[in-house]
Amino acid sequence: MNKILSIVLIAVLLILSIALVSCKEDVEEGPNCNEGHTFVDEVVPSTCKEMGYTNHVCSVCGYKYKDNYSEKHHFVDTYVPATCDAQGYTSRVCSTCSYSIRVDFTPIDSKNHVEFKYLLTVDPTCTELGYDIEACVDCGYQHKVNYVASAHSFGEKVLKEEVGCGEYGVDIQTCVNCGLTKESLNTSAPHKMDNITVDSTTGKMTSYCDCGDYVLETDEYVNILNFELKTLDDGTQYYVVKGLDGSNDAKNATEFYVPFSIDYILVTEISAAAFMNNVTITSVRIAATVEKIGAFAFSGCTNLDAIYFDGTLAQWNALEENIVDGWDYGSSFEIYCLEGGVYVPVE
Repeated sequence: MNKILSIVLIAVLLILSIALVSCKEDVEEGPNCNEGHTFVDEVVPSTCKEMGYTNHVCSVCGYKYKDNYSEKHHFVDTYVPATCDAQGYTSRVCSTCSYSIRVDFTPIDSKNHVEFKYLLTVDPTCTELGYDIEACVDCGYQHKVNYVASAHSFGEKVLKEEVGCGEYGVDIQTCVNCGLTKESLNTSAPHKMDNITVDSTTGKMTSYCDCGDYVLETDEYVNILNFELKTLDDGTQYYVVKGLDGSNDAKNATEFYVPFSIDYILVTEISAAAFMNNVTITSVRIAATVEKIGAFAFSGCTNLDAIYFDGTLAQWNALEENIVDGWDYGSSFEIYCLEGGVYVPVE
C-alpha cells in the first residue's frame, strides 16, 4: 500500500514539475510566445487620472503583461472653424470630468476673410506709393492692394535765362507737389547753319546762320572727310560721305561736320561702315540734307557722346526710316535736333 502511494505521489510531482518547467520556458521565451500559458484577461477601464489597459495573467505560472492602453479621458472632439480674427481648432472635451484641450490649430490670414469691399484710394506722392484700401465685410479688417508707384509731377518747362542765337539754354521744370526742380538742355536757340558753301579744292567751308548775324569760315571739319560723287540715271548728282581721309588731322580728329553741300551739290548719304570703330571722335554734326545712313556707319565709336542734327525732330524721324539697322552697334550717344530741347537717346 505504501508502495502504491509512493508511486502515485511521484507521478503527481512529475506532472507538476513538467507544467512548471513548461511555464518557465514560455516566460523565458518572452510575452510573444503564448503557447503553454493559460491566460485570464482583465480589462481595466481608463479614468480621468489613469490610462486604461488589458491585463493578461497566466493561471498556471502567474506570468502577466499589459496591452491595449487607452487614453485617460473620454474625449469628444468638436471642430471649431477659423473666423476673420480667430484661429480654427479642434476642441476635445472629456465626457466624464469636462477637462478640455484645443489641438490642430489653423492660422489666421487673409484666406479666413470671406469677402472684401473697397473703401478708398490713397494717391501716390512724390516719395510714397499709392494704393487702394479694402475692408472685410464681416469683421472690418483692412488691407492695402493695387499699389501705384510714386512719381514727381513736373510742370511745363521754363527757360532758366534768355540766350542768344547759337547758344544752348537750360530748361527748368518744377514738381507741382513738392517743389523739386530738374534741368534739361534747351536747343531751341542755336544757329541754324542752313546756308553753307564748301570749296572742294581747298576744303574751306563758309556757313551763314538764318539770323544773318553769324558767319563761319573754317576748314577744320570739311577737309578731313572723304566724299564720293554719285550720279543718278536722270543726271541728278549727290555726295556720299565715305569716312575720314588718311591724313594725320583725320586720325586725331575729335569732331567733324558733315556739310550741307560740296560746290552746291547736296550731301545726302553716309555710307556703310564710314566711321566704324573710330574711338577718337567725340561729337559729329550732320546737315539736314542727309537722307540715309548705312549699316555700321557709327558702330564701335565708343567715345562718341553726341550727334547734332541740323534739322527738326520730324526731319530726323524721316531720316531714321532710311537708317540701316546696326548703324550704331556698340556705341552709346545722344542725338540732338534743332528743335526745342528735343533729343533722341540711342538704345
